[in-house]
Amino acid sequence: KDLIMITIERKKELNEMVEEQAFRGEVYKTLTMEEGYYMHEQAKKMSSQFAADDKEGAKFKLKADFFYSLIIEKIKGLDAFYVLYFAPTNMPFACCHPETLDDMAQLYTTEDKITGAVKKLQEEKIPVQAVKVENKQYLSFFSTMFYIGINALLINPDEESILIQIDKICNKPDWEHMENKAAAVANPGFQLTSMYFMQELKKPGDLKDKKEIPPLENELMAHLVRGTYLVPIVGTPSKDAPLQIPFLQNKDKEVFLPAFTDLNEFRKYNPEMKYNAAIFSFGKLAGSVTENIKGLVINPMSNNIILPKEQLQRIIKQYQ
Repeated sequence: KDLIMITIERKKELNEMVEEQAFRGEVYKTLTMEEGYYMHEQAKKMSSQFAADDKEGAKFKLKADFFYSLIIEKIKGLDAFYVLYFAPTNMPFACCHPETLDDMAQLYTTEDKITGAVKKLQEEKIPVQAVKVENKQYLSFFSTMFYIGINALLINPDEESILIQIDKICNKPDWEHMENKAAAVANPGFQLTSMYFMQELKKPGDLKDKKEIPPLENELMAHLVRGTYLVPIVGTPSKDAPLQIPFLQNKDKEVFLPAFTDLNEFRKYNPEMKYNAAIFSFGKLAGSVTENIKGLVINPMSNNIILPKEQLQRIIKQYQ
C-alpha cells in the first residue's frame, strides 16, 4: 500500500533525493519514519533495474539499506509503541502478508492509531485489544516474537503500512547452542499455528462454516508431535524419586498435565519461579497422561490447547 500520509509534492522531493548522486546521511536522518520508508522502497526499485555488479545499482542498494536501518532506529527511539493483541489468548494478533507471506504482528506508533484499529475490529466482533510496550521492554518483546513464529512487524498497517523484518532489529536466538537447555526449548511452528487456530476458532460464525479450522488443526497436531516441551516440577529431580508435577484442575475438578512450548510461556504460569522445569518429548508427555489424568493442556496461560487423553491416542497413531 502506498504511503498516503506523504503529499505528491513531498514525494517528488524525496524521489529527487533518492536519484541524486550525493549521499547525505545527516539530511536523511531528519526524515520521518514514513519518508524514510518511502525512500527505501524507491531506492530498492531503482537498484533492481541494474545488474548485481553494476556500480549505479550498488549506489541505490546502499541507500535502500541505509533508509531501512533509519526506520529501525526510529522505531527503537520511540518512548513506547502499541501492539494489536488477540484478547482471548493475550497473544499478538497474527496475520499473514498477502504478497510476501510474512507472519506478522501489527505495531502502531501512537495510541490514537491503534485505538482506531481496535474499534474497527471490535465492530466486526473480533476480540482484540491494544497492548503498550515501553522502550525498556523492546528487546524482550522482539526476542519473544522468534519463539512464537512471528518474523515481521507491520508498522501502522491502516496508514503507512511499513513492513520490517524482526531479525533486522535483533538477533534470532541460537537455540541449538544455548547452555540453558530450558531456554533452548522452542516450538515456533506450534505457537504460530495455535495463534491462527484460536483466532479462527473465536471468530464470529458457526464452527461448521469455518473451513480453515480442519487444515489448521492438522498442521497444529503435526507440529505437536515433533515438539519438545517444558513441564513444571517440584524441587530437583533425582534418580531415587519420581518427578513431582503440579497438575491443573478445571472447574469440574478434572486433572490435566500442563506443558509449555518455551520459557516465556512457562514464566507466565510460574512468575515467582516456584517450580523447576523438566524437558519432555511429545511421546513422554503423552505417556505421562496416566489413568487419573484427563488429558494434556499446552500453554494454559495463553492459547490453552486442551488435548483429552482419547485424542492423544489418536494423535499418536495418526501423526507419529
